[in-house]
Amino acid sequence: MMAKKRESKRKGKQPQQASVIQKTTYEVTLPEDLYRRAKREVLNEKAVTPFTLAQKLGISISASKRILKRLEDEGVVKLYSPGKRCPVYVPVKS
Repeated sequence: MMAKKRESKRKGKQPQQASVIQKTTYEVTLPEDLYRRAKREVLNEKAVTPFTLAQKLGISISASKRILKRLEDEGVVKLYSPGKRCPVYVPVKS
């Protein structure tokens, strides 16, 4: 008994061409009154994390991270303990 030769599954098919994937980026702006509320909350605390700010303002953690980064750029808060998962910010005393 002779074994049959198996034919390739790709026989007769053309090689697939690479498809072009287009990525879209979205930029979300937060209202100015939200920044003012966040600034008041941060100045009343000894230390703040993105989670605690998100809980107090009722917003997402990613939004609170953006707010804290902006407040840091403005000089309102200072990064006390950097960390990817839980950075800690402290208000700057004027």
